[in-house]
Amino acid sequence: MVGDNPESDIRGANDFKSEHGTQWTSVLVETGVFRKGITPKYKPNVVVKDVLSGVKWALEQARNSKV
Repeated sequence: MVGDNPESDIRGANDFKSEHGTQWTSVLVETGVFRKGITPKYKPNVVVKDVLSGVKWALEQARNSKV
């Protein structure tokens, strides 16, 4: 889950319980609602500069997880 709002996006990703056993990774972007330098109430798994960086990070993770 890539989002800019720790209160909703990051909290939602961290709290998500999949019926299929998959786990979400919360990726917080430093644009939009979130402001760099402020400690978010809900801690993300990853912090990136912007949405494009978040998408690139996710694609890299997917590429590295393939066997």
